[in-house]
Amino acid sequence: FANQNLAKGSPIPVGIDRAPEVISVDLPGLTHGTNRVTVPNPSKSTVDQGVNDLLQRWTDRHDKYPEHAAKISYDESMVNSKEQLKAKFGLGFEKIAAKLNVNFEAIHKHERQVAIASFKQIYYTVAMDTPTNPHSVFAPNVTTEDLIARGVNNKNPLGY
Repeated sequence: FANQNLAKGSPIPVGIDRAPEVISVDLPGLTHGTNRVTVPNPSKSTVDQGVNDLLQRWTDRHDKYPEHAAKISYDESMVNSKEQLKAKFGLGFEKIAAKLNVNFEAIHKHERQVAIASFKQIYYTVAMDTPTNPHSVFAPNVTTEDLIARGVNNKNPLGY
């Protein structure tokens, strides 16, 4: 659902039959369509298997691309509020906020300063082709009534 749970980084999936989907990876050397695969009955496990198949295709060619460079980003900043961290780190921040053990009250009173650094090292990205229409995500047998029965409504619209 595309509701408050999604905004907090804890989306609630809707278990319903889905149409086949095409997933791809952006690794070098996978050319002429070898970077993508169609997952006929998408579920977590079948999509994971599709990703693993794509990665296996790439590693089978590893002697041509033995050292794949990562996309690296680094950022640091001084933190003044919890809201600033939410804006900086995105939807999943609520889950890690307690583990950071940051005393926001002391920061607000200017008793402490906190610096936060973010380092990302991305070796590949998995993507799903964007559906041409919202309904094309679902299997042909899925009806509006099926979606309503699973809780889809104005407060819980679908998101993909």
